Amino acid sequence: MAAYSGIIRGASKVFVVDTVPERLAQAKKIGCIPVDFKKSDPVEQIIELNGGMVDRAVDAVGCTQPQNTTYICLSPKTSPIISIHVPQYLSETR
Repeated sequence: MAAYSGIIRGASKVFVVDTVPERLAQAKKIGCIPVDFKKSDPVEQIIELNGGMVDRAVDAVGCTQPQNTTYICLSPKTSPIISIHVPQYLSETR
């Protein structure tokens, strides 16, 4: 949903980082750039695919490692980051 929102709002590039092939394929179908973090460092992949660091980022997962990746990819001139965190205990109850 977060990736699709980026597309709808007119983001020039939306990177989706995951390892599940079906989710990466779906991201590509809606116009996102899929990044499989099992293939290599996602930060390096995003910077290479973007031709440099990104200007804005949305982190919409519930663990800290992707948040760290989000911060590392950002240009020093960036706007604030939006981070959506779902506590583990809430994720497990659904």
